[in-house]
Amino acid sequence: MKKQLVSILGVATLALATIACGGGGGKNNSSTTGGVYVAGNDVYVAGWGDTRIQGEWYDTALLWKNGFSTQLGTGATESWANSISVSGNNVYVAGGDVNQSGDSRAILWKNGEAQRLPINPNHPDEYAGPYSEASSVFTKGSNTYVCGHHGDVATVWKDGAFLHSLQSATKERPSFAHSVFVK
Repeated sequence: MKKQLVSILGVATLALATIACGGGGGKNNSSTTGGVYVAGNDVYVAGWGDTRIQGEWYDTALLWKNGFSTQLGTGATESWANSISVSGNNVYVAGGDVNQSGDSRAILWKNGEAQRLPINPNHPDEYAGPYSEASSVFTKGSNTYVCGHHGDVATVWKDGAFLHSLQSATKERPSFAHSVFVK
């Protein structure tokens, strides 16, 4: 019964967050949810919303806790939050942002502090390109796992460091990782 209640609460929270968080005031007056996490009585939602900066519209990464939002991105460029995990007093959010050169980079926010996740130092740029994104975050014990991609190559990070690339069998085909779980 408790699992069913948490599942129903999660779906209801996602629906409410999509509707209630729509007051971002941006170009579409909308926000988008990327992930929901329930810890005890606290409901966390990761996503992004429209923000107007110096006359330009940007998506800005946001974290909601019990309906109150906190901006994760700097607002200077676009950013987004795709996934969330909570471990003890630490809140982890996986996503990305765009740097001043226009390249997107994978980001892991821990308690609101951004850390750019490194790209595979041994991977040739002809397959990877200058962009990356974090799709999912999972915490187990004192370890934090993130998956996403570097260019067209699925990538896994552990505790903020590059761990492994998961390239497709044929280099002509892209590979992407959308969820991570450690047993």
